[in-house]
This record gives sequence, structure tokens and C-alpha cells, in this order.
Amino acid sequence: MAWVGLIVLFLAGCGTGFTASVKPKEASSSITPPPEDTQGGGGIIGGNGKTGGANPYACAAGSDPGTRDLRRLSRREYLLTLQSLTNGYADLSQIADQVNLLPADTVSNVFDSTDASVSIGHIEAYLGIAREISAQLIAKPEWIRSVVNCEYASGMTDTCWSNFFNGFAARVYRKPLSSQEQADLKALFATEVSYGVPAGLQAVTMALLQSPNFLYKVEVAGSPLNGREDILKMNDYETASRLAFLATGRGPDAILMEEARNGRLATPEGLKTAVQRLFSSAEARENVEEFYMQWLGAKRLPSSTHSDWFLAGVSRGAIAPESLQELRDLTSDLTWTKAGGYKDLLVSETSFVKGQALGTIYNGQASLPSGQRPGVLSRTAFLLSATNQTSLVHRGLLVRRNLLCDKIIFPTITDENRELFQPPKPNPLASLREQIETRTAVPQCMACHSKLNPMGFVLENYDALGRYQTEEKVFDANGNILARHSINARVRPNIESEDEPEVDGLAQMSEAIAASSKGPACAAQQWFTFVEGREPRTSDSCSLSTLFDSLMDKERVSPSGDAPGTLLNMMKASAFESNFRVRKVGPQN
Repeated sequence: MAWVGLIVLFLAGCGTGFTASVKPKEASSSITPPPEDTQGGGGIIGGNGKTGGANPYACAAGSDPGTRDLRRLSRREYLLTLQSLTNGYADLSQIADQVNLLPADTVSNVFDSTDASVSIGHIEAYLGIAREISAQLIAKPEWIRSVVNCEYASGMTDTCWSNFFNGFAARVYRKPLSSQEQADLKALFATEVSYGVPAGLQAVTMALLQSPNFLYKVEVAGSPLNGREDILKMNDYETASRLAFLATGRGPDAILMEEARNGRLATPEGLKTAVQRLFSSAEARENVEEFYMQWLGAKRLPSSTHSDWFLAGVSRGAIAPESLQELRDLTSDLTWTKAGGYKDLLVSETSFVKGQALGTIYNGQASLPSGQRPGVLSRTAFLLSATNQTSLVHRGLLVRRNLLCDKIIFPTITDENRELFQPPKPNPLASLREQIETRTAVPQCMACHSKLNPMGFVLENYDALGRYQTEEKVFDANGNILARHSINARVRPNIESEDEPEVDGLAQMSEAIAASSKGPACAAQQWFTFVEGREPRTSDSCSLSTLFDSLMDKERVSPSGDAPGTLLNMMKASAFESNFRVRKVGPQN
């Protein structure tokens, strides 16, 4: 069966209008400028019913869509789709050794879904997992009966094959199998059937689970649109696949496949019904949660190495799980319960404190004091540092990269300048802010630090655990206080322009980001990147424009029927965007 796996490696560089082996280009939208200008474009406040700045994306009516890559399933999408397909008849936990061989997706910027690499490690893992999963499945007669739905003891009849191909196999491929594909699988079955029908079905199932049709998001069908051979309207099965991965992060279920088969997805009513059903599922909540956790940097939460005296009774092992749960609860509340918007994400003071550790960090207060905990940037899951000292520059980087979509070019570290990049040492004579300002004052540093520093400085009201503070305490190695420095959280935000008025603290900074064009435009870009598996290109401006307006314009009619100008409305808007069912053939642009 190794020949099946080799197809995967071949497809990493195949044609068909896709270029999966090519690393996606950096975005060149108006909010993600090239490296020589990491500041980004400006915007104006208000107008047209929007709660933030003006839509920065230029979209000419009738613009061509961007080309799409042939992308393999991310590790997460692959494992979730396997779980969905096997429907409890197979257990991935029983083959942990094989699953652990599957390479983790590399996070190059914010999301792991952008890793399009294929290695021999992938091929070997796909082979091993397919072998073990198929063995589990054929060991259960009830699974065989469920997928063939016939009397198969004396062999596979035409009815048996029809049920298998139109049911399980079609869900694996996310489309009906062609006559040639069916013939090839029947021929493979014939080589093993002498050992019994289950053995033949195991060989077929193993081949299905290694096919490029399963391991990749294949879009090669479709019909020319408006007479153009390079613009194809995708068929209903490819639409179903896109919908499923958009909403749930896994392949389509049996209901969606049936809706594709009967043409329901081709009608506005059918599409709307499918979107609402998918986004109402537990799988969609899990997928949206994953988006927030990666977007807000919580998937890479540092391990606590804080001194016991610094923890002051906070349970070390409880910090991460309790803070992550708070972030899940907050984002879930805003997305699914309150129909929250982008600004709510940045300024909401709703408390979701559960457990002793987070309760202690937040001073045991059931409700958060006004002005101290505005939105997600004030919560421990965003603020946590690994050591007793706050990670001022890292915090600034998270805001600029994840929340404002700036491209920060990392400097080259050499033996001569290495000391400059070491964290400042606690200094009784100078605050952390004063040390950073002195160290980064030279022009070659300020190119980036003029953007990083303000975001880090406004977060200095929170210590390395996220405890609110008005003073920076300098400790010796034993926890004795050597000095106290007043927190100076007044900065010029430099969100879209160096001429912006000063803000004092995180609450005012959060309001400024919410009122900008750049903040919500970045949110649209991050959702696009998460679901598409690549950063947007110039040709994606129309898609981004739709997402921005769906997020920010409370007067815009929502095709999904959700409250306009909300986070959930933006997420669903991708399915109703004019180019969602269209594919352009050709090289990336």
C-alpha cells in the first residue's frame, strides 16, 4: 500500500492550477504593508453605521477572485475528519504511537493552519494511521453492515458496492467517486478478497484514507462562469466541503453530503439553512474556540517558572487551565450568547473567573473593577509571562502582530549585539519602561519599537501573572522589595499614525484600537487566514471587505439572518461572499 502514500508526495508539487508546494506570499493588503513600511494605512472614524473606522479594503465590483492553493488538511483537520468519518467505530487514542508520528503543523506567524509542507514523516504517519484505523473498522461487523447495508457473506454485490461508494467512500472523498475510481478500488478489493470480504474492505478503506482526495482539499471540478474558462463555479460537493471546513474544521457530514447531492446548496435558502445548522453544532463551537485561542496567542501559553514567593499562594499548575477557561468563556459569551461585536472583545469587563488561582490573581473580586480588566488584552491568558518579570516587548509584539496584523521584521542577533536582546534585569534605579526606552532609542531599533513599545507600556499595569498593579516592584532573589517604580502607562498609541493623541492605560488603548480601521480589519484578516490556511493576497480584497463590513456595519443586511456588526456574523459571512463558490484557475497573485 505504500504506493498510495507516494501520491501524496507527488501532489505536493502538482499542477491543476494549484501550487501547494509554494510557500504563500505575504499579504499585501492595505493593513499588511511590505516590510519597509510596517505601519499600515490609516482610516477615519465613524460613518455609515459602522462602530469603528472606515473599511480599508478596496473592492471593485466584478473583481476576479484570488486563486486557491491545493492545500493538505492541517493536522487538526485531518484528525477531526477521521473521527467524524469513523463515527465511534475506531478510536484514535488506541493508536497514539501512530498519531504522534504525524508532524505537528508549524506556526509561522499566528496560525498553524498555514503550514502547507509535506514530508516523509507525513506520508509514513498517514500510512500507519490508515492501516490501524482500517483494522479497527473491519474488526467490527456492525461497521461493515453500516457501510455496505447488504448481505455480504457470499461477496460484494452491486448493491453492496453502490451503498459503500455512495455512502462512506463519498464522505471520505467529499464527492461521488468516478467510474474509474470505483473500478480501481474494486480491483484492489479483488487482490485481498480471498482472505474474506472484511480483508478486501480493509484494503479499500486503507487506500481511501491515503488518497489525495481525502488528505487534500481538492477543487478541480466546476463549470466556466460567464463564458470564462479561467473562472469556474464550483460544484455542490466542493461547496459542501468548503462550508464544512469553514464552520466545523472538518469534512462534511452525511446531511451536508445529501444536501449537495439533491442540489439544496445551490439555492439561497438551502445555503442559509446549511450554514445555520453547521454553525449551531458543537463542532462549530469547538472550531471557533480554536480560532480565538490561536489568534490571541493562548495556544502558546508559557509554562510558569515564577518563584514561589512571587506566586504568593497562587497554584502554579492551575494558572494555565483556569486562565484558558476564562478566555474560552469570555469569547464564547460574546460570540454565541450576547451577539457581541469587535469592540466588545476589547472592552468587555464581564467576569468569568473560576478557581482559586485566577481568583487570587484578580484579587478575589467576583466582578472586575471598572477600568482594570477591559477585554481580552487584560486577562491572564494574554498577559502571562514565564518569569517574575513582565515580557514587555513580547506583549507589544502580540498586540501588533495578532491584533493589528503588522509585519514585524526580527533583527539579526550576532555575538556583538546579543546583550541588547537579553531581558532587562530588575533595576532599583530604573523602571522596566525606562530601561526599554533607553535601550531602543537608536534609530535602527525604533523602526519596530516605535510600534512595539507603546503596546507593551500600556500593559505594565499588569504583572507577570496578570495581577493589576499601579507600581512596579523590584525584588531581590529572595523576594525582598528593593524599590518601587510608579507605572507610567501613558503613550502615543501609533495604531495608524504617529500623530494620534495620547492614551493613558489599556482601557483607553483598547477603545482606540476598536475605533480604528486597522483593528477590525486585522480581525477580518485573521479569520480569513484561519479558515483559508493562508494569508490573504491583494486579490482577496473583496473577500476581506465583506468580512470587515459584516463585522463592523450594524446597518448592513446580514444574509445569514444574524445580528449585523457582530463577531459571529463576520464568521458566517464567508459562506455568503460572492466568490465563495468561485475558483480562479492560474498561478497565485
